[in-house]
This record gives sequence, C-alpha cells and structure tokens, in this order.
Amino acid sequence: MSAAYQVLSDPKQRADFDRFGKGAEHVPDPNDEWRQGLKKAKKIVTATEQEITRLVARSKKMSKKLSAEMQKLIQKLQSEPKYVAAKRFVVDCAAERAKQRQELLASLEAAATRPADPDVEARMFLRCS
Repeated sequence: MSAAYQVLSDPKQRADFDRFGKGAEHVPDPNDEWRQGLKKAKKIVTATEQEITRLVARSKKMSKKLSAEMQKLIQKLQSEPKYVAAKRFVVDCAAERAKQRQELLASLEAAATRPADPDVEARMFLRCS
C-alpha cells in the first residue's frame, strides 16, 4: 500500500505509471544513457586523435617510403567505423540524441503494449475485492 501511495503522490512516477504501467520505476533515464554514450564517444575520439597526432609527428621524421606507409596507417585509423561513429556522435550530438530518444521510446512503447499476464490481473482483482 505504501508503494502505491509513493507512486501516486509523485507526479513524475505517476505519469510513468500511467504511461508504462507496473514496473515503470525501472524505466531508464534516457539522459543517463546518453551522457554515458557521449563520454565513451569522447574517449574514443580523443584516444584515436592522439594516436593520429603521434603518427603524423613520426612520419615527418621518416623517409618518403616509410612516410607513405605511415599515411596509409593514419588513413586506416581515420576511417575506422568505431572512430567515425564516435566522431559523428560528438560533433552532432543533438541529432544523435534525438535518434537515441526515438529508439528508446519505441522500445518502451513496445514493452508497454505487450499483453498483460491474466493471472496477475486476476490476483490483483481478488486483492481489491
């Protein structure tokens, strides 16, 4: 009973319950997931760009033949899918955040529209009677 009062007395929890039903307290905060993703993306971009800077500095001290090989390695790093995705996320995080919100909303709506368990509903009805 106290759990029900707690949910109904808090406007945010009540709105989540009205929208997602029982178990709404387990609805993840999309901002937390987004912040973690941004932090991870920045880490990937920083590490890759530091490596690229290091390789560029080394290539300047090499012969032309070795420098050409180093340039291929730099291009490979710059085109690595993990780096490209992270860079896109960091540079255009607003668009990426909107995309992630849409994906999260779709998954939550799918979870909320699943058929209810009739046994649970029957037990809840018996308790209320």
